[in-house]
Amino acid sequence: MFYMTAAVLATIFTLTACATGPTYSDLDRVATSDDAWPVDLPAYSSDDLNPESSRLVGRDGITALYLAVSTMPNGGVCLLVYPDNDKWVVGCGTDGMSVNGGGDSSYTVHRDGADTDGTAISGNVDAN
Repeated sequence: MFYMTAAVLATIFTLTACATGPTYSDLDRVATSDDAWPVDLPAYSSDDLNPESSRLVGRDGITALYLAVSTMPNGGVCLLVYPDNDKWVVGCGTDGMSVNGGGDSSYTVHRDGADTDGTAISGNVDAN
């Protein structure tokens, strides 16, 4: 009986770990007014994400970086690279995705605890 119980618990633990997927601690904190999705962006800028989940995760010079939860079927997160209301880009994907911010700027989003090679902007975003 003990072996069967241990096997069932191990299976439940494994399935639970798989079901939760990667975690992004940048999204865990309570939102502040600084985290609001920029109002000067067109409505379609947030088509694939939940703007209420956005968090300002840092700045790279004048470029603000916002992380948000994706609403796409595969889940994941979205990164807004926002130097201003004319030169912005949003990229959505899963762990390890990169977003080119124009020019020489590029950013990688990674799950908590991932090994990274870039310069940390936040716990989940690196500049490359």
